[in-house]
Amino acid sequence: MRPYLPKKSKSWAIQSGADYAKICTQLLAPALVSKIKAASSTTCEKVLGDALRDVDSFELQVKKVAIDGTTATATVTSDTGKKNRTDALQLQKVGNAWKIAT
Repeated sequence: MRPYLPKKSKSWAIQSGADYAKICTQLLAPALVSKIKAASSTTCEKVLGDALRDVDSFELQVKKVAIDGTTATATVTSDTGKKNRTDALQLQKVGNAWKIAT
């Protein structure tokens, strides 16, 4: 695995249902979207809308990325109010883009 530290930040602001569709198509790997649909018997957009409806603010800051071929692990932090939370997101290369796989 080779480490990668992001130099630029890409910002997303969720404003409408169309943004949930954008997340499903542009940020999530197709296999994850399929899992969401199968588990919920509805669309990815609906699941995200329901899950994120009451969220006031959600921001992830990428701390580092370790790439291993067509997969990668991104270490991210999020502000949960009282303290920052650190998580690892699994990424998958789809075409020329990296998408969230888990």
